[in-house]
Amino acid sequence: MPPPHSSGAAAPKARRLARSILSTTTRTATELNQHFRELTELLHSTHPPLFVPRVPSVTCSGQRRQQQLLLLQKIQSRADKITIVYHNPEQQPDEGREEPNNTAANRTYGTTPGETILTLLDIVYPDDDDVGGSSRQRRPTGSFMDAGSGQGIPALAAALSGKFDLARGIEFEPAWHESALAVQQAYYDDREETPPPPPCRLEYDCADMTDTKSFQGASCVFSNCVLFDSALSHGLSARLEEDLGGQANQQGDEDIFVVTMSKRMALPSFDLVDVLSLNANGGLFTFYVNRLSRPWADSKSSSSHFHATSDSEAMRALRSEANEFDELVELALRRSDARVGMGFLIALAASEPSIRSLGSNVRLLTRLTESLDMSADLHIKALASMLLRAMSDHPTGRRSINRNEELVGRIVALVANSEEHSAIRTNLLDVVGNLLHDSSLESVFRPDTGHGLETTLEEIVKTSGDHSSLIEAAEEVIAMRRWWEGHQRSVSQIGGFDSPNSQRLS
Repeated sequence: MPPPHSSGAAAPKARRLARSILSTTTRTATELNQHFRELTELLHSTHPPLFVPRVPSVTCSGQRRQQQLLLLQKIQSRADKITIVYHNPEQQPDEGREEPNNTAANRTYGTTPGETILTLLDIVYPDDDDVGGSSRQRRPTGSFMDAGSGQGIPALAAALSGKFDLARGIEFEPAWHESALAVQQAYYDDREETPPPPPCRLEYDCADMTDTKSFQGASCVFSNCVLFDSALSHGLSARLEEDLGGQANQQGDEDIFVVTMSKRMALPSFDLVDVLSLNANGGLFTFYVNRLSRPWADSKSSSSHFHATSDSEAMRALRSEANEFDELVELALRRSDARVGMGFLIALAASEPSIRSLGSNVRLLTRLTESLDMSADLHIKALASMLLRAMSDHPTGRRSINRNEELVGRIVALVANSEEHSAIRTNLLDVVGNLLHDSSLESVFRPDTGHGLETTLEEIVKTSGDHSSLIEAAEEVIAMRRWWEGHQRSVSQIGGFDSPNSQRLS
């Protein structure tokens, strides 16, 4: 017999509790509170672990894979003979070519093996028999795109995978682009050796990835963005959101993926659906697989075999009827016992798809703003800080918070209040640290605004010796703030990269 909260039992139990809460026969506050407590406990007990990378077990072997790997090796060996002349940022740019803020970190090139890309694509686009269908390879209708393609190997691997009709790379550095063109030529020279299905087109562009619309029409975008600075990370995120975020209606049920390394970018329109540990840059790195969200689509009817890593069957059961989900949220907001209502909302906020509904709820954001008033009850402020912390774990929640200036102002004011409980200040500093993944929060750091968060952080680090969690949270905010100011880890501290000042590491 499965345990009471196993995946098979959780969904019907969640629906049963939701119906009991919404039933007109459930009238007493005691009954409602009890049902809410049971549902909250169910959501907590079935919540999956977040952000834990897994070593994938999916491997493709056999003659076709061997052909792919041999071709990869053969084509790459030609490109390796090309002498790379690094671009000197002090030189004048080519006439008519606008030079962006192309820092040394942004020009540092990490190598992603072709075999890693083939493994990644086998996971994202498995054969149909791997997901319960007939033995047929899944092919997206859009293209594969490598943002920051360097020598061009990821796009080459995608072309050899047989899963795309077009694989493209975009790279700003002319020297790396020239090397990629050698890869492209070798690919077409060996066309007759490419295993079926027929090879896709392989293209490389020398351009700035942040001001091009080349991502439009892509089904899968990959980026080895380990050392991208804040400006490039933010610019790429904004471009991906603009080019891909509105494509769900155009491409129906087909999935659109963005895969980034080491950092999850600010992509509020996407759900995190897998976290993988794969070989790249001379070691194991974390790959974040994001899929464009389709909140209107019933998960049961979706053709996707992916669900958000933060989601559960119990959570999906509550969202299966949008109106009922919204009614549950409204009832929770009206609970006179805040521990019951807010506790339920905190459990909901663990799920990224559920946050999409919570983040657009004006009444909830107003309630959170009111709960962070200096004079509010301690328990109310504590619960509000916990809910905000859960929401800020995901890009869609961070965007909702960032857009509410009054709410951000209340968060900063409580952080600056040295008389406030340290646990509340720690939670809210965690929120600020999360917000800094997507926004510089310049308005709350500038002294002329009256907030002076920079000074507050310094005081916390100096005077909060008995509160290690508070200091740790403050130091994380300081680190993220320095990232926005252009500070980077030294390239020499990280192996497996090519840079203007280092030898190539194989």
